[in-house]
Amino acid sequence: MKVYTMPLNALLTNTYFVINEETKETLIIDPAEDSVKITEYIDSNGLKPVAVLLTHGHFDHIFGVKMLKERGIKVIAPEKELELLNDIGMNLSERFRRPVTVIPDETVVENDIIELAGFRIRVIETPGHTSGSICYEFADNGVIFTGDTLFNGTIGRTDVPTGDWEVECRSVRNKLFTLPSEYICYPGHGSPTSIGYEKEHNMAVN
Repeated sequence: MKVYTMPLNALLTNTYFVINEETKETLIIDPAEDSVKITEYIDSNGLKPVAVLLTHGHFDHIFGVKMLKERGIKVIAPEKELELLNDIGMNLSERFRRPVTVIPDETVVENDIIELAGFRIRVIETPGHTSGSICYEFADNGVIFTGDTLFNGTIGRTDVPTGDWEVECRSVRNKLFTLPSEYICYPGHGSPTSIGYEKEHNMAVN
């Protein structure tokens, strides 16, 4: 596995490319912008995108979905996030005068297993930042993509539609902090961290 991080848009939202280095099959997590940078990276590296995975429905994590769907790449999203994905007020895109909605090709729920690009991925529902937020666990690789649920040193804001601080803290403590300490966490913004580090140092939930 190779993970390439591409921060995009004014909020520096992390778009992730999860690459099977043997086959070049690739998963794109939270495409943050309809930017030529995404397609250039795909094409210049000979990547074969097989799916887009969304952690939640906020505007800054979905701007690039339409562009990738037009390339025939299927989109997978949390089932419990459908309302937010399709409401420009709830997903905050209306506020930034760039209305965007997403109709996914597939939806997932708690403990679903996705097998794509040679990876086995478990869905973990982590409500709080939004009511339908999820994380993607790559147990065989010791990696988890946490969206805006867990950051390096803090957690995602909850003063947004369907957000709930107490619910988010429970998601982090009761779900993410039960995972192996050595797991590397790739958040929706900022730098990577680990479950072990966050259990010791994350003041938002400790």
